[in-house]
Amino acid sequence: MHRNLAIFCVALVLIMGGRVVAAATMSLDDLTAWVGKYPADLIEGKTLWDNESLKADVLKYIGPKTQDYIFNQIGRQVASPVQIKDDVLYVSVCQAHACSEASARVFIDLKKKKTYICWRYATEKQDLWLSAAAEPKAIGEAGCGDLDPFDLFAKYGKD
Repeated sequence: MHRNLAIFCVALVLIMGGRVVAAATMSLDDLTAWVGKYPADLIEGKTLWDNESLKADVLKYIGPKTQDYIFNQIGRQVASPVQIKDDVLYVSVCQAHACSEASARVFIDLKKKKTYICWRYATEKQDLWLSAAAEPKAIGEAGCGDLDPFDLFAKYGKD
Protein backbone atom coordinates (compact mmCIF):
# COMPACT_ATOMS: atom_id res chain seq x y z
CA MET A 1 0.00 0.00 0.00
CA HIS A 2 2.84 2.40 0.82
CA ARG A 3 4.42 1.58 -2.53
CA ASN A 4 1.19 2.46 -4.38
CA LEU A 5 0.96 5.75 -2.48
CA ALA A 6 4.59 6.54 -3.31
CA ILE A 7 4.00 5.81 -7.01
CA PHE A 8 0.88 7.99 -6.96
CA CYS A 9 2.77 10.87 -5.31
CA VAL A 10 5.65 10.65 -7.81
CA ALA A 11 3.16 10.64 -10.70
CA LEU A 12 1.33 13.64 -9.26
CA VAL A 13 4.56 15.60 -8.87
CA LEU A 14 5.54 14.83 -12.46
CA ILE A 15 2.12 15.85 -13.77
CA MET A 16 2.05 19.07 -11.75
CA GLY A 17 5.64 19.86 -12.69
CA GLY A 18 4.72 19.57 -16.35
CA ARG A 19 1.87 22.01 -15.87
CA VAL A 20 4.09 24.51 -14.08
CA VAL A 21 6.64 24.37 -16.90
CA ALA A 22 3.92 24.75 -19.52
CA ALA A 23 2.43 27.77 -17.74
CA ALA A 24 5.82 29.39 -17.27
CA THR A 25 6.61 29.16 -20.99
CA MET A 26 3.31 30.48 -22.35
CA SER A 27 3.63 32.33 -25.65
CA LEU A 28 1.63 35.29 -26.89
CA ASP A 29 -0.58 32.83 -28.81
CA ASP A 30 -1.68 31.32 -25.48
CA LEU A 31 -3.31 34.63 -24.56
CA THR A 32 -6.31 33.79 -26.75
CA ALA A 33 -7.54 31.75 -23.77
CA TRP A 34 -8.54 35.10 -22.20
CA VAL A 35 -10.82 36.20 -25.07
CA GLY A 36 -14.14 37.10 -23.45
CA LYS A 37 -12.57 37.00 -19.99
CA TYR A 38 -10.96 39.70 -17.86
CA PRO A 39 -7.16 39.96 -17.81
CA ALA A 40 -7.06 39.30 -14.05
CA ASP A 41 -9.06 36.06 -14.43
CA LEU A 42 -7.00 33.00 -13.57
CA ILE A 43 -6.36 30.41 -16.28
CA GLU A 44 -4.14 27.55 -15.13
CA GLY A 45 -3.32 29.69 -12.09
CA LYS A 46 -2.08 32.68 -14.13
CA THR A 47 -3.51 36.02 -15.20
CA LEU A 48 -2.99 37.49 -18.64
CA TRP A 49 -0.44 39.85 -17.08
CA ASP A 50 1.64 36.89 -15.82
CA ASN A 51 2.52 35.79 -19.37
CA GLU A 52 6.32 35.97 -19.64
CA SER A 53 6.30 36.58 -23.41
CA LEU A 54 3.95 39.54 -22.96
CA LYS A 55 6.03 41.00 -20.13
CA ALA A 56 9.30 40.55 -22.06
CA ASP A 57 7.96 42.26 -25.19
CA VAL A 58 6.48 45.18 -23.27
CA LEU A 59 9.73 45.67 -21.33
CA LYS A 60 11.46 46.40 -24.64
CA TYR A 61 9.78 49.81 -24.75
CA ILE A 62 8.61 50.72 -21.26
CA GLY A 63 10.51 50.47 -18.02
CA PRO A 64 9.69 48.03 -15.25
CA LYS A 65 7.93 50.68 -13.13
CA THR A 66 5.50 51.60 -15.91
CA GLN A 67 4.98 47.93 -16.76
CA ASP A 68 4.22 47.17 -13.12
CA TYR A 69 1.84 50.14 -12.98
CA ILE A 70 -0.07 49.02 -16.08
CA PHE A 71 -0.07 45.26 -15.37
CA ASN A 72 -0.30 45.08 -11.60
CA GLN A 73 -1.79 48.32 -10.37
CA ILE A 74 -4.34 49.67 -12.83
CA GLY A 75 -4.44 46.39 -14.77
CA ARG A 76 -6.10 44.68 -11.84
CA GLN A 77 -8.54 47.49 -11.03
CA VAL A 78 -10.80 48.36 -13.96
CA ALA A 79 -10.49 46.37 -17.18
CA SER A 80 -12.49 45.39 -20.19
CA PRO A 81 -12.83 41.77 -21.21
CA VAL A 82 -10.18 40.71 -23.72
CA GLN A 83 -11.38 41.06 -27.32
CA ILE A 84 -9.97 39.75 -30.59
CA LYS A 85 -10.30 40.93 -34.17
CA ASP A 86 -8.14 39.89 -37.14
CA ASP A 87 -5.53 38.20 -34.90
CA VAL A 88 -5.17 41.25 -32.67
CA LEU A 89 -6.02 40.92 -28.98
CA TYR A 90 -7.17 44.03 -27.15
CA VAL A 91 -7.77 44.94 -23.54
CA SER A 92 -8.33 48.30 -21.91
CA VAL A 93 -7.34 49.03 -18.31
CA CYS A 94 -7.58 52.12 -16.15
CA GLN A 95 -7.20 53.44 -12.65
CA ALA A 96 -10.38 53.09 -10.59
CA HIS A 97 -12.32 56.37 -10.39
CA ALA A 98 -9.80 58.04 -12.72
CA CYS A 99 -10.05 56.37 -16.12
CA SER A 100 -9.73 59.69 -17.93
CA GLU A 101 -6.42 60.33 -16.17
CA ALA A 102 -4.60 56.97 -16.13
CA SER A 103 -5.36 54.29 -18.68
CA ALA A 104 -3.79 51.94 -21.15
CA ARG A 105 -5.11 50.22 -24.23
CA VAL A 106 -3.04 47.10 -24.77
CA PHE A 107 -2.87 45.45 -28.20
CA ILE A 108 -1.21 42.12 -28.98
CA ASP A 109 -0.66 41.36 -32.66
CA LEU A 110 -0.57 37.57 -32.77
CA LYS A 111 0.69 37.44 -36.39
CA LYS A 112 3.62 39.80 -35.82
CA LYS A 113 4.21 38.61 -32.22
CA LYS A 114 4.34 42.24 -31.07
CA THR A 115 2.62 44.34 -28.45
CA TYR A 116 1.52 47.96 -28.51
CA ILE A 117 0.16 50.25 -25.83
CA CYS A 118 -1.82 53.45 -26.12
CA TRP A 119 -0.92 55.17 -22.85
CA ARG A 120 -2.79 58.00 -21.18
CA TYR A 121 -1.36 59.60 -18.09
CA ALA A 122 -2.83 63.01 -17.33
CA THR A 123 0.36 64.57 -16.00
CA GLU A 124 2.00 64.04 -19.41
CA LYS A 125 -0.76 66.08 -21.15
CA GLN A 126 -0.29 63.86 -24.18
CA ASP A 127 -1.45 60.36 -25.08
CA LEU A 128 1.35 58.16 -26.38
CA TRP A 129 1.48 55.22 -28.78
CA LEU A 130 4.17 52.84 -27.54
CA SER A 131 5.84 49.88 -29.23
CA ALA A 132 9.24 48.22 -29.44
CA ALA A 133 9.45 49.12 -33.14
CA ALA A 134 9.56 52.91 -32.77
CA GLU A 135 10.03 55.84 -30.45
CA PRO A 136 6.94 56.86 -28.44
CA LYS A 137 4.53 58.73 -30.68
CA ALA A 138 2.48 61.63 -29.29
CA ILE A 139 -1.09 61.25 -30.57
CA GLY A 140 -2.86 64.16 -28.88
CA GLU A 141 -4.51 64.67 -25.51
CA ALA A 142 -7.42 62.38 -26.35
CA GLY A 143 -5.68 60.13 -28.87
CA CYS A 144 -6.25 56.91 -26.95
CA GLY A 145 -9.93 57.54 -26.48
CA ASP A 146 -11.12 59.01 -29.75
CA LEU A 147 -11.42 55.87 -31.86
CA ASP A 148 -12.84 52.38 -31.66
CA PRO A 149 -9.93 50.30 -30.30
CA PHE A 150 -9.40 48.33 -33.50
CA ASP A 151 -9.59 51.52 -35.59
CA LEU A 152 -6.97 52.98 -33.25
CA PHE A 153 -4.77 49.93 -33.85
CA ALA A 154 -5.28 50.17 -37.62
CA LYS A 155 -4.20 53.82 -37.49
CA TYR A 156 -1.07 53.45 -35.33
CA GLY A 157 -0.20 49.75 -35.14
CA LYS A 158 1.90 49.68 -38.31
CA ASP A 159 5.64 49.15 -38.05
